[in-house]
Amino acid sequence: MVALSGTAADFDDLWTKFVDHITNDPTLTNAGENWTQAWNSGNSYVFTGPGSAGADTICVGIEKVKDSASQIFEWNIRGMTHVVANATSLSGHANPTPHDVRIMLADMQMPYWLSVSGRRIILVVKISTYYEVFYGGFFLPYLTPSEYPYPLFIGGSAGERKTDSSSSSPFKWSDDVDGHTNFLFTDEYSPSSSYGRRTSGHAIGPDGQWHVFDHAGTSSLWQWVFWPTYNGYRLGRQPASLIDWSGSPKNPIYAPDLIERSRQALGGGPNAHPGWPAVLMQRDGAAVHGQLDGVYRVSADNVSAESTITVDGQTCIVFPNIWRTGAKDMWAMKHA
Repeated sequence: MVALSGTAADFDDLWTKFVDHITNDPTLTNAGENWTQAWNSGNSYVFTGPGSAGADTICVGIEKVKDSASQIFEWNIRGMTHVVANATSLSGHANPTPHDVRIMLADMQMPYWLSVSGRRIILVVKISTYYEVFYGGFFLPYLTPSEYPYPLFIGGSAGERKTDSSSSSPFKWSDDVDGHTNFLFTDEYSPSSSYGRRTSGHAIGPDGQWHVFDHAGTSSLWQWVFWPTYNGYRLGRQPASLIDWSGSPKNPIYAPDLIERSRQALGGGPNAHPGWPAVLMQRDGAAVHGQLDGVYRVSADNVSAESTITVDGQTCIVFPNIWRTGAKDMWAMKHA
């Protein structure tokens, strides 16, 4: 794994640095974990990662969107299972993500943090006091490769951009709307408009199908929720089967409240903090499939944006949920 930080001069320079880091960094290359640009068409690209053993082909697609007149600068992210050589867009590859997720950017100087292995890419970009993020690649499954052959997760800072005037999906990095939220926090910040409900997270399940993380509350969607009685995927909580909820439709302790009230870890040193791994789990508690690699929810106690902390013995950097800095709005990325 390589973890690094730097500053891009503008939108185009960020792309140049990003591609160079994931494809040519000596640490990744020497370990056989560098990514390869496998396809491109215009401003759309697919990169493939080899996995930790060099035997996988993990596909993450990125479309660059640059509209200087409207001041819209973003990357649209999609996953897929195979590259189709004659595809003309990201949606033309095998089993693509049903909708884009996005990371909003700008055409100005932007500090960034990057954590890359052969299995996944995590990028955080700072614009003013906003922190955009995307995760692309495999998570850590709790099943064997034969049981779960392609555990791909794609997450961003917003879902698909909608043009309806009632949309709460952002158009720019500075849009302070509910739909502009880190993929870890969609259950706390639910867009009120159906046009803003395009989720910022998608995962391929053991069935080989894409499952959507969303807070719309319909049975057709998988959710990142903190109640064990729904059906679908959820993120960052304990298995319902391990807890006796006595038939109540609500948790006695709402997980964000628990995060909000937590404090530094006792006995773990001045920088040690408890962290909640991003666990992918069915809403009905029937299966726990895995967790994101190097991503945690953390309390805001005694931390601020860009603080370095220790979670489970790992060095992590703390970031807010885009611009939000409340007690339950912080998360941490492994960076060592």
